[in-house]
Amino acid sequence: MMRVLVVGAGGIGSQLLDLLIPALTAGDIASRIGGVQIHLMDDDRVEVGNLAHQRHDPRMVGRLKVNSSEERLAPFLRNY
Repeated sequence: MMRVLVVGAGGIGSQLLDLLIPALTAGDIASRIGGVQIHLMDDDRVEVGNLAHQRHDPRMVGRLKVNSSEERLAPFLRNY
């Protein structure tokens, strides 16, 4: 089992998650590495000023960035 810890879901972290999660959960990659556990740490909330350079939806303003990221990437995480 591969374990990944991403610290921060802001400018760099949100971009990284958008690339990392589909790559690790698509096709047979996850089965070849015995599954994947992805942990995200960030205690910040989405603000209007974040939207220009971070991968968060305007509807998520005020919510924790980890919750925003989880919801955005949920289609890739259904089996995990």
